[in-house]
Amino acid sequence: MILFTGHEQIPFQQEVFQGFIDEQYQLLVNQSELFTKEVYIHRLDAFRSEPDYLRQTIDSLYKNSPLLPATIIAEGNFALRVAQGLSSKLPKEINVFAVNTSMAALPGFSKGELFDLEKTLDSIPRLFPNIKELVVLAPASRRVEVEDLWDFNFADQFDLTLLDESLSFDETLSTLKQLPADRVILWLGRGAGSVSEDGLPIQLIKQIVDLDVAPLISMQSTSLKAGGLGGYMTLSKELGQKITQLTYGQSEGFAPPQKRYILDYNELKRWQADTSNLNGPISIINEPLSIFTERQVQTYIGWSLMTVAILSALFAWWIWHQLTVRNRQLSKIEALDRQLHLALTTSKLALIE
Repeated sequence: MILFTGHEQIPFQQEVFQGFIDEQYQLLVNQSELFTKEVYIHRLDAFRSEPDYLRQTIDSLYKNSPLLPATIIAEGNFALRVAQGLSSKLPKEINVFAVNTSMAALPGFSKGELFDLEKTLDSIPRLFPNIKELVVLAPASRRVEVEDLWDFNFADQFDLTLLDESLSFDETLSTLKQLPADRVILWLGRGAGSVSEDGLPIQLIKQIVDLDVAPLISMQSTSLKAGGLGGYMTLSKELGQKITQLTYGQSEGFAPPQKRYILDYNELKRWQADTSNLNGPISIINEPLSIFTERQVQTYIGWSLMTVAILSALFAWWIWHQLTVRNRQLSKIEALDRQLHLALTTSKLALIE
């Protein structure tokens, strides 16, 4: 059984499922014997405000699936709580794989392996060499982590301001409106209570982006969907592929998908960010599309240059040929002219005699 939370970390659910389906198809072609097991997929809503939603979800899944499988893969913290609730209802042991959760002790891979705060902080002065201050929006529980990283590695590069859930979101927006130039905003989330009161993370991020005062960077793809610049994060599609491998026993040691820079082309231009100093793979989204691939463009350019070279060679040969013919004609004319001159001279001598 796979439980997808679909919360703020992975808003592009279609990408997760696309990666899942692609990898599933590859395994079906290459290792069809893996498909002797049945797989059940359930989508959960982590932000439903009903107080009994967790208990109701557990009871509903248990009622509809009395013969629970031996393995549950939980994507997200809420899915993990549901999986643990289901596991507690049965006397037999259920293996729970935690994917994209805070529970690093369970098999699978946690948020700490999917997201890299230090790498994200390191990318900011590389993208914006003139940065003066980084404004971080994060739950109070992450304050010490952020301050320690900044103090040890980045204190001499830019100032740091943290805005947590002790401020209402309206107060946070009011503070951000007054940001001077050369500032960057980093979104690391809000406390669960704050999110429940103020709205979904993507709604909060969009309000920050709409202020248009500073570039917004994040480790969550929510920022891209809301119009932010992007950041150092995990591709949703690759997460889906890893979940498929866990499902069919091809986990390869539970290695998490690789992280990379995923940045929005329009925001890069808008804020004049410099990607030349980034270390690692970069994916640019919303880049102007071409009807040809890069390889096709290179092929067409090569053929065009070759055609131009051939035509130039043919033209040069034609010019050389015309000059050769002209020189031959001039030689014949000169020979005839000499013969005519000799004939005229002979005629004059004969006439005198």
